[in-house]
Amino acid sequence: MDLPALTRLLGLLWMAFKGWMFVDAVQRRADQRWYWIILLMPGGAFYYAYAVKLQEPGVGMAKQRLLDHLSRPPSIEELQRRFDETPSIENRVRLAQGLYDAGRYGEAHGHFEAVLEEREDDKDALFGFGLCCLEVGEPERAVAVLERLVDRQPSYREFAAYRELARALWDAGEEEACLEALVELERLAPRLPHQVLRAQYLRRAGQPVEARDLLRRAIAEEKAQPRHVRRLNRGWMRRAKRMLGELRGS
Repeated sequence: MDLPALTRLLGLLWMAFKGWMFVDAVQRRADQRWYWIILLMPGGAFYYAYAVKLQEPGVGMAKQRLLDHLSRPPSIEELQRRFDETPSIENRVRLAQGLYDAGRYGEAHGHFEAVLEEREDDKDALFGFGLCCLEVGEPERAVAVLERLVDRQPSYREFAAYRELARALWDAGEEEACLEALVELERLAPRLPHQVLRAQYLRRAGQPVEARDLLRRAIAEEKAQPRHVRRLNRGWMRRAKRMLGELRGS
């Protein structure tokens, strides 16, 4: 194959890959910024594939196993040394995240809080601090911090901040606000995992009829999804059916 023909073939393959990622983003109702990243940013389709597509169950685990094999995360001692040598906000956030991952929530709590004192809108620090507040028994503080985060970026970490906000509201005794937050989450990202999550909280709130209706609707909608979406949500579909069966028998 001569060079011009090879160039044309590579161009066609790139356009096909770009179109695949764009269709994937539309079907999973990703944040609209991804549309522009895929279409306009050089290499944007690859960035979307790494940041979103490769997070799918199975694919994400295989990727993580490969990454774990190639490089081990730095130890707490290494993160502490880096921060001591260069006490930047970025190094403090990395140290705080490492402490959180190691289950040292109190120490991570202090570092995330220190970051927010210097940079009050740091999204990673807001999220990390909110999680630490939940772990150390401060759900009210977690609510305040996570609300700030979802106000600024509702889709942070594929809506993880919204899900944790719902947990914080529930733990703080604000059951109605928790359910309202989950309704808003489903409006922003009407996906089966979010519908199952809301059904779980409806059940806990003593609203089994509403939970059953939601699960029936969610299961029917999921059956109409494209095959790759159904494959992605296979575990959630089993969970939805199991919960629906339990609610019918109760």
